[in-house]
Amino acid sequence: MTGQRWVLFCSLLAFGAAAWAAPPEKARGRAHQNYDARGGPAVRDRAATLSANPSPALRALESSLGGHGVVAIDGLTGTPRFVGRLDGFLTGPSRNPGAKVALDYVRANAAVFQVDVSTLELVREYVSEDGTQHLWWRQVVNGIPVFGNGLKANVTAVGELINVS
Repeated sequence: MTGQRWVLFCSLLAFGAAAWAAPPEKARGRAHQNYDARGGPAVRDRAATLSANPSPALRALESSLGGHGVVAIDGLTGTPRFVGRLDGFLTGPSRNPGAKVALDYVRANAAVFQVDVSTLELVREYVSEDGTQHLWWRQVVNGIPVFGNGLKANVTAVGELINVS
């Protein structure tokens, strides 16, 4: 065997042995996953604390929704993850566009939602077969989309706000 062939043979042998000895991560039972600190125990504990000790604005919103109102608080941001009612709508019928209905509700409850609606950009909107309008906004600050921040709302065909998340 010449010198070059010998080096090539040894390199291939070493590579094959290394590949055989170290199976891929998934084969060892550890799948590659990203860690999301937004869902850990500290965040869940903060959400429970915020729910147990609501601000006056949050108490007022919950009271306005009645016994079948649902307000779920995000432990990371301290803002609503979901607002809705099990027995009706958040608002009455309106002739205004769905986006205006939703953003007016958020503005009326600004102390709870804690978002400057001028930073929201409507990025998706469609109407389902039953006439419900589905709206998605993302938050943009200084021209840069904010990761993980935004607003979603659903509005009936007659302008009743179903929920905000």
